[in-house]
Amino acid sequence: MRGLLPALLLTFATAASGDELTCRALTEFAESANETTLGLGPAKCSHSLVLGAGPSFDCYWSYGFRSSEAEKAFAELQSLILNCTACCKEADGADVNHPDSFDQLTAEFGVHELSLSWKDEGALEQTLIFLRASQP
Repeated sequence: MRGLLPALLLTFATAASGDELTCRALTEFAESANETTLGLGPAKCSHSLVLGAGPSFDCYWSYGFRSSEAEKAFAELQSLILNCTACCKEADGADVNHPDSFDQLTAEFGVHELSLSWKDEGALEQTLIFLRASQP
């Protein structure tokens, strides 16, 4: 398991209040459903509805299994969320039946809930980084 909470707390404790340009990119992702503002390269994205029929914009990026590129992308998104939101919670090792490992960070961001997750898929030899912005 990745054990994000200690790293998250350390990052949050040492982070500035948020860089305006960086937070603007996150705002554009959430409000305009535009993944290109995050600068992580091509993503697979879709629109859906969450429980309660609120809109959701979901994107994922695929990397080699547990690659340094996956680590870097996850760290950048994690830092972005920590620098731009006031609260966050972690669902480390949540009960899921398909990935080899799973970590999730959720945070409130204005009217949106952001969800960042890391999923290792050993059988596919991929690590998937997911980011969702939803309005409950």
